[in-house]
Amino acid sequence: MEEINNVIVRYGEIGIKGQNRSYFEKYLIKNIKDCLNKNKIVYDRIIRYPGRIMIVTNDKCLCLKKVFGIVSFSPAIKTNNDFEEVKILALKLYTKGSFRISAQRLNKNFNLSSNELNNKLGEYMINKTKAKVNLEKPDCNIGVEVMDHTYLFNETYPGVKGLPVGVEGLVTLDIEDKKDIISGILMMKRGCSLEVINKKNINIDKLFEYSYGKTVNLVDKPSGYSLALVKTMSLKNLKNKIDNKILFSPLIKNEEHIY
Repeated sequence: MEEINNVIVRYGEIGIKGQNRSYFEKYLIKNIKDCLNKNKIVYDRIIRYPGRIMIVTNDKCLCLKKVFGIVSFSPAIKTNNDFEEVKILALKLYTKGSFRISAQRLNKNFNLSSNELNNKLGEYMINKTKAKVNLEKPDCNIGVEVMDHTYLFNETYPGVKGLPVGVEGLVTLDIEDKKDIISGILMMKRGCSLEVINKKNINIDKLFEYSYGKTVNLVDKPSGYSLALVKTMSLKNLKNKIDNKILFSPLIKNEEHIY
């Protein structure tokens, strides 16, 4: 079978950012490059399409699972916008058991609609493999996305969603226990970069795993350009501000329970 030569990256919340959308897309690309470089993944280039980011590479780029802003990604094979070539490649991507064709025509100049692609490719696959169609839980889901070229795949990996780290500015995470690590990750998911007060020397390696695009710095106190302080507070001592910093508490602790 042909080798993977592209990875299709999909985003969600970024797509509704209106006039600021390109800013978020470019920031996400910057963070993706940081992820690929730190994991020593070789790639040729990264291309921005409407609703998609394409990485030209032969690697599956599984490290993207920890890049905030990504909803899902699929290692794919690129071919021409020619139905004959598409159906031959779709057959090569079939593995076993029941199947489903999930086609999206993002390029409206392609002469077949998404439904027509689904139907024609499904008919071709049935004739060639005698396999049954299962739209709910197929053993093999063959994806087809038509853009400047057509990209086919049979694997899709979930991302961690959210916004790219860094688009919403810097906040200070004050770590008292391991629950504060979760608070920091949730703030990064909302696009914040972190600086960390870690007087108890708690292991913060998990923060580095999700901070692609920004460096997590250790500090003794909030820096002047930090926008807020992040802590895991209880309902009893919940405050709006500490040291003149806005206070964010992604995890509210009520006695022994975390919500």
